[in-house]
Formats: sequence, structure tokens, C-alpha cells
Amino acid sequence: MRKIIVIGTVHGGFTPNNELQDVLENFKPGQLLVEIAEEDIKKDNLKEYPSEMICAYNWAKKRKIPVNGFDSTINVLAEGITEEHNKKAIKIQLKRIERYTWKDLNKEEYLKMVDSELLPPPLNQLIDEKKMKQREKEMVKNIKKYIHKKGDIIIITGAGNLKIFEKEFPNAIFPYRK
Repeated sequence: MRKIIVIGTVHGGFTPNNELQDVLENFKPGQLLVEIAEEDIKKDNLKEYPSEMICAYNWAKKRKIPVNGFDSTINVLAEGITEEHNKKAIKIQLKRIERYTWKDLNKEEYLKMVDSELLPPPLNQLIDEKKMKQREKEMVKNIKKYIHKKGDIIIITGAGNLKIFEKEFPNAIFPYRK
């Protein structure tokens, strides 16, 4: 029986590529879905994506495992928020979680530490919730479009997406969530 396995990562260089590769080797997926827009995969335009997503993509290609991207191109930053604000927020969040591992951040109790509501103004209003919901809906639609019928499937996504994926894929396995 096919299994869907969802692995949450932490962007910003927090997820060691070698550890992620070990996880992929242990699960031996028949297909891999990564948080990269499929159109960027087709154009080989990967340089702006988190290093762990690029690493997972390259891992699958090297092993001739089918790999697709499911990310949305919707920019979820709120009106008036700049990329500099975003970088500052990430820096604060990474400092907050430095004593934890990326696997720890799959657990809701630890993931809450990087909630944007805990940031100082204006960083606490970083995300436009309406845009975020659109992005999530598009990512789920993309995943459903690319899921093959054979073999186990691993979905690699930012840990912040785990809650919506739990809701949308209730039979999926989230090995680091509990």
C-alpha cells in the first residue's frame, strides 16, 4: 500500500543537507515532491529556493526518482513589508530556535516559537493571511496533481505548512510531528 510521508524542514540553512539525505535514504521513496514551483524546476531556476529543497531535488534526480515541485508563486508578504523586514524576522526566529533541531520544529510546541505574532512590530504583521490561505490551497492542489499511484511518496515542505497538510492529507505519515 502506498504511503505519503511528510517531512517538515526549516529554511534559512537550518536543515542540514546531509541529515535530510539520510532521511530520504531511510524512507526510500518512489516519488519525491519538494517545495519548489514546478515551473522553476522546468526552467532549472532553483537558486532562490532553500538549500534543503535543492538538495532533496538533486538527491532524487541523481537516483532517477520522479520528483516534482508543488510550491506556489504567491508572495505572502503583507502590504508594506519588504524583503529586508522578512530577513530581519528570519534572523530573530533562527536565534530563537538555535538550540533545537529541524526535526524538533516539526512538533507544534516548538514551531510556535517562530510564530510571526511573537515578533516586534512591524514584523509581527509579516504575512497576509488571505494570501497565505491562497498559497496553501494552491500547494495542496499541486500535490494532488503530482501524486502517482505507485510507491511511497515523500513530501518535503517547510515545517510551517505541516498543519494544513495534516488537515488535507489525514492518512499521511508525519514521522517527526509527534
